[in-house]
Amino acid sequence: MNVIVIEDQPTEAELVRFSLIRNGVDPKMIILGSKADALHFFRDGKVAHHLVDLVIVDLNLGDGFGDELLPMIRERVATKTQIVILTGSFERASMDLCFQLGANACYVKPTRSEELSSIFHNIIRDRLGHIVQSARS
Repeated sequence: MNVIVIEDQPTEAELVRFSLIRNGVDPKMIILGSKADALHFFRDGKVAHHLVDLVIVDLNLGDGFGDELLPMIRERVATKTQIVILTGSFERASMDLCFQLGANACYVKPTRSEELSSIFHNIIRDRLGHIVQSARS
């Protein structure tokens, strides 16, 4: 599974990797540590060279807000690509905005790795279900 993680905390990005592995996925991850890194990556068309299955975006980056990246990300990845928002606090209006801007799911960052693994279990199940459905068509 090809995964792009936009997260300014390296330990959080590693927790994502661990949670995916725990769910039986061998993630090929690109970690972008800031909004500026993500803008550069997506604007330069580097994403076109990668088949992206999942994009994980932290809402509160050290140099800006992840929701500002969503329209550009949605424009440059395949329709089937899942865009998942992780945020440190629940704000209904912020999450609603993320859905309007192209996110597929929003989660408050779990405090335990088991909770994050559970989130990814559901995403992976949905993603694999989509692949199986496409193969049958």
